[in-house]
Amino acid sequence: MKSCLDCGSITIGDQRRAPAKGGSHKDGCFGDAVVMGFTLRPARADDAVFLTHMLVEAAFWREDGPHGSVGEVLGTPELAHYVTGWPVPNEVGVVAESDQPVGAA
Repeated sequence: MKSCLDCGSITIGDQRRAPAKGGSHKDGCFGDAVVMGFTLRPARADDAVFLTHMLVEAAFWREDGPHGSVGEVLGTPELAHYVTGWPVPNEVGVVAESDQPVGAA
């Protein structure tokens, strides 16, 4: 994934999204996306453990904290397929960082 810091357009693989409202793309102006102080980057194979922990947070979210575990995610086929064998061809993930990973999609 690449994001143009000048116009806000995003490219994932070879697909370019339109520039943000009011922006205009300039050739060669791509860089990492910076959103609200976080850097967004493509998820890599070495992010698999972090992505699994983020899936626990998403799948078992409760106001008083998550009530699930990595073991439960990996033991539930409806959830495990999201992270088992990551990265899977033709799938895209994004990691938000602020000195270290803080979120994922």
